[in-house]
Amino acid sequence: MRNLIVFITALTPSLLFGADLEVSKLACEHQINPSALHAELPRLSWHLKSTKKGKTQRAYRIIASSSPDALDREEGDLWDTGKQASLENHLIFYKGAEKLVSRQRVFWKVRVWDENDEPSPWSSVAHFTVGMLGQADWKADWISHNDETPLHRNPGELSLPAPRYYRKAFDAGKKVARAQLYASSLGALELYLNGERIGDSLLAPGWSDYQARANYVSHDVSSKVVAGSNCLGAIVADGWYCGYLGSAKRKRFGPFGTGRNLYGKTPALLVQLHLHYEDGTSRIVTSDPTWKVTTGPEFEADPLMGEGYDATRELTNWSQPAYDDKEWGQSVEASSNQSVKAPFNDGKGRRVAEVGFVRPKVLQSYAAPPIRIIEERKAVEVSEPRPQCYRFDFGQNFTGNVRLEGEGMKKGQKLIIRYGVTEGDFDGDLGRSERATDTYVCKGEGVEEWAPKFTLHTFRFAEVEGLLETPEAGFLTGLVTHSDTPLTSGFECSDEQVNKIYQSCLWTQRANWIGLPSTSEKVNERMGALGPVQLSARSACYHADNAGFLRQWFTTMRGARDKQGYYRRYAPFPFASGRVSHGAGFSDAGIHAVFDHWWMYGDGEVVKENWSAMKKYLQARYDAYRALRGRAFGISEGDVMHYNDPTSTRFIDLAMLALNFRLMAEMSRVAGNPINHLSYNRTFGELQADFRKLFVKEDGSLKVRSQTAHVLALRYGLLTDSSKTKVTSDLLALLAAKETAETSGVTSGALGTKSLLPVLTWTGNHDTALKILQTSKFPSWGYGVKLGDTTLQRGWGPAGKNRAPGAAGLNQSFSAVSGWLMAKLAGIDTTIPGFQRIRLEPWIPQSQPEGSEGTSISWVKAHYDSVRGRIQVQWNRLEGGGLLYVFTIPVQTTATVRLPMGPASKLLVDGKALGADNRFPGGFLQTDKKEKITLNVIQSGTYRIEVK
Repeated sequence: MRNLIVFITALTPSLLFGADLEVSKLACEHQINPSALHAELPRLSWHLKSTKKGKTQRAYRIIASSSPDALDREEGDLWDTGKQASLENHLIFYKGAEKLVSRQRVFWKVRVWDENDEPSPWSSVAHFTVGMLGQADWKADWISHNDETPLHRNPGELSLPAPRYYRKAFDAGKKVARAQLYASSLGALELYLNGERIGDSLLAPGWSDYQARANYVSHDVSSKVVAGSNCLGAIVADGWYCGYLGSAKRKRFGPFGTGRNLYGKTPALLVQLHLHYEDGTSRIVTSDPTWKVTTGPEFEADPLMGEGYDATRELTNWSQPAYDDKEWGQSVEASSNQSVKAPFNDGKGRRVAEVGFVRPKVLQSYAAPPIRIIEERKAVEVSEPRPQCYRFDFGQNFTGNVRLEGEGMKKGQKLIIRYGVTEGDFDGDLGRSERATDTYVCKGEGVEEWAPKFTLHTFRFAEVEGLLETPEAGFLTGLVTHSDTPLTSGFECSDEQVNKIYQSCLWTQRANWIGLPSTSEKVNERMGALGPVQLSARSACYHADNAGFLRQWFTTMRGARDKQGYYRRYAPFPFASGRVSHGAGFSDAGIHAVFDHWWMYGDGEVVKENWSAMKKYLQARYDAYRALRGRAFGISEGDVMHYNDPTSTRFIDLAMLALNFRLMAEMSRVAGNPINHLSYNRTFGELQADFRKLFVKEDGSLKVRSQTAHVLALRYGLLTDSSKTKVTSDLLALLAAKETAETSGVTSGALGTKSLLPVLTWTGNHDTALKILQTSKFPSWGYGVKLGDTTLQRGWGPAGKNRAPGAAGLNQSFSAVSGWLMAKLAGIDTTIPGFQRIRLEPWIPQSQPEGSEGTSISWVKAHYDSVRGRIQVQWNRLEGGGLLYVFTIPVQTTATVRLPMGPASKLLVDGKALGADNRFPGGFLQTDKKEKITLNVIQSGTYRIEVK
């Protein structure tokens, strides 16, 4: 009888629910179970899965409750939609009867009905917690240590203060039903409660322009607070608030030109713990001057320079209630530390800046995925380049740290760990702003294990000095660290070099997108640079789920604008690199990146959040164009990193401005109004006419003869139809003229190269695009692969020729090629923003182009996890000229599939010929010209297409 009950229980979902639809991946504002939501009307989404073809959602029911028990009883005491007829499962507004309030917790689940009105099983339970919606919700004091040390003044010396440990013992008294912890810091933060670390994020709560805005984090600690004695603890390091940033030290920026303390001198802490008791009462434990503070085993910690740890000074059980803290000092209100004004140097000159405590104007939850250790890598080789110096090769360039683990060391023995992208990085002074060095002082007892927590390094190689014996390969483990944005794509083809190019692009993003989309002039000088984002945002959104990550950064980017509304080079913006901080290209990321986010995720609310800022920038940009009369807009950088083939700044300024109006006209459909749409399109037409007058000759050719000029004119829609033909022909001629036995023929810089392959495929010059993709001549992507690079470098990517030592900074400027591989070679794209109507149009090489290097691309396999679910494709060229194409589209989507097919070919769909009406189960055939067919797929599922 018991076995029968178990059997029936296991079958219950399939017996009771005939929908064959599984509701999964419940999300709120692009986040899974967010703990500090800054939205009074959050939006809910879910994915749908089915083992059957043609399934669809026709209705849904959302229940939202104040407790899991109420949700189990299907009591929507906060919100119950009832059975709501709808095809939508993405970004549905929460519409509870009462307005959500700060710290409110909501549990929710979903059920859907299919096309036969059959219900699905209920989804698993999801939840979200509203954050501190108002600044008045904060009752805690900003606290710090009593800092009477003078401000660092010597640019020639490093200043690396020790992190501070804070603790506060408290008695919870009664039994706690729920406990929610909120914390912020000016600096890098780790939280502890009763001896346990809270969460696993690193460098929380993220980098911001602190005087204007600081982030906070939140954790549910209900299971960790006990009735009786408890202890809160925190470690606060300099982080981005006080530490060395970007190129500031190298350029002698900041207070007294030291490169540090760009936001402030002394880190600070803010903690607020809300206790809700079983009897219905509540209490708040806050940071205040009663907290104790001291230093610990970390004797130095800096986000760029490295970390030092003395294991002989470890504080055992320091965050336990019974710990004796009588030797600790008393914390102080951060505002009690004296005001500090100092001469501040940057590219705009010298001014006096306040670097004492300034209370942030706004506290906002950190809504992006946290920075975490994502992956561990073992060394593939250990060598001894010099006596008692051991070099670990992890086989892949990445950003993160190492964890050392070993035994047999002596007390006080000092281990020095240095990092390098290449083995040449260890040969001497690289002229960088960072030293990339960690130090560990051994305690001399048992197995010792340590990993830095308040610094990051970009490296493939790590050297250890100070060991008395040759270490095993497992002595160091590489810790790949970046924002925990789930990877969302995969790409493989028959040419292994192309696969390595794709992986180089992916690993470059993983090494750079850490809290914000960063890049560097030199290795490790990670700044939130707009330029590479403008060039790579869409390809980055193929690589990983950046919906929440970019939305968080857009807030920072808006806040970093100048008074005129110009987007500046960096966001956050700790210093000006020159007298002018805006310019064509990188500043235009304020529009382009928002458009790419909308295109990939279909989130019109993000467009609306940025609409006013984008409009102000566009108007200021347009006014400058009319006023400057051909002079450069802002910084005259032009097409950076070109290969002796400059493009005039005036050309780029006008082309980019025209594209801005075109993109804004499209986004006005969701954020503006019909007048915006008409006016932006009209202005685009005016700028198009200006462009033709200034830069197009009577024969249709361009007056500017660079490759980038031809690419931008074609890509941005600035030419007449007749001129397109001429400019395309000229571009091919320019590429051919520059090609030699040693060079690829490509001379465009980052701006032109972004669109080079798309333009070539769009104009039908597929063979030329394939030759450039597969070549290993300089400059090309394959050149770096041939040299053994595993990430893109700053020179024409992945690596610059004859580069000077230290010149190879990780840079995404040339990574748009991975987006081309996904959208064109694999053929995964969308017809409208958000992948509800999918476009599957792979470019399938029919043969290897003459003179092309590499293996013939005879098959491609790829997938993309869109906001609607996984899209999967695979194509294989068959012997005799046939084609096998297999694809899967998720529930609630349709697709337009375009494939090559000759007039004498035979078409099979799932092994069967089409009917007389050109229909097949799930769609229909639409004949086309130019030896292509179009399949309109109106039902989800997997399809097998054969062209024989």
